[in-house]
Amino acid sequence: GLVSEILGTQGLKRLLELPEAVVASNETVFGEPVRMGDVLTISQIVRSVGELKDTKVGRGRFWTIDVETVNQRGEWVGTDTYTCLGYRKPGQ
Repeated sequence: GLVSEILGTQGLKRLLELPEAVVASNETVFGEPVRMGDVLTISQIVRSVGELKDTKVGRGRFWTIDVETVNQRGEWVGTDTYTCLGYRKPGQ
């Protein structure tokens, strides 16, 4: 889906060989206001990737990604922080 494409989750799922993923938490921090005509640039930064662990949904790992947005003047307009759980269902 669109959210997983934006988050880079699809690439991490492939890299870590974890076919399933869910967003476990999300936090948004706002900076400068966005105005009509602004051109926004988004950068995705992988902040952490946890160790493999057994969870209720299967064996997997958590990771945290920051999606930082700046405008055409280089002003920070916000950051979305996503913590995701990538996992493999039992028998998958």
